[in-house]
Amino acid sequence: MNSEEIEVDWNGLERLRWRENDPIKEDEEIKKAIEATFLFDPRVLSFNPEVEVRAGVVTLTGVVDNPAAKQAAGQDARNTVGVWQVRNLLKVRPLEKVSDETMEDNLDKAFRNDAYLDRREIAVSVDNDKVLLRGNVDSRFEKARAETLATRVRGVAEVYNQLKIEEIVTARQFETDWDIRHKIHDELWWSPFVDANQVHVGVRDGVATLTGEVDSYTERGAAVENAYEGGARKVNNYLEVENSHH
Repeated sequence: MNSEEIEVDWNGLERLRWRENDPIKEDEEIKKAIEATFLFDPRVLSFNPEVEVRAGVVTLTGVVDNPAAKQAAGQDARNTVGVWQVRNLLKVRPLEKVSDETMEDNLDKAFRNDAYLDRREIAVSVDNDKVLLRGNVDSRFEKARAETLATRVRGVAEVYNQLKIEEIVTARQFETDWDIRHKIHDELWWSPFVDANQVHVGVRDGVATLTGEVDSYTERGAAVENAYEGGARKVNNYLEVENSHH
């Protein structure tokens, strides 16, 4: 048997995917779900952020002592079914004051000891607890990794990530649009967060265009990630979120 004789049952793949059957829609239910999530997230638990929900829009207020906790709270809220927008107004106030010089040294050590980053590519400056990252990295992963490490350094209140991603010529860049579209389609089908039947994919010159209607902003964002994972060098996201105009 050769590859031309193999048939893929896409409906069979659909049956393997996990879908949320009873989305939470009422504001009070959304609030309770977010607060319950915070209880199980050790990054957020001790700070107990205030949660307000109006028509699916979540507002977080309160104080945390590090930016990683603020980011985690925002992500927890965004990942809650029924939420379509998050206003993260949490304030970061470190428990102890650390000098800018000490903080720069600690950041330098964090980057230098990390297996994923090349410290020579990243320039760090600190001004009154605020960290600025500049330079070039090789991928979106490295850019996000550097920011994550910076948020964990003691005394950091805010991180401004101005790292630029260098264009690296790889074999992937020579893939045809058909190849990329096929790989994106595979990523969507296997994703536990996206209903592939709702997303239409077009690819031209390596640029993917997503159209259709999805159930949430979380699903919309996940589809973009799937497109990049499938090999797109850029993604035009025209997905609409169901009932977002109400």
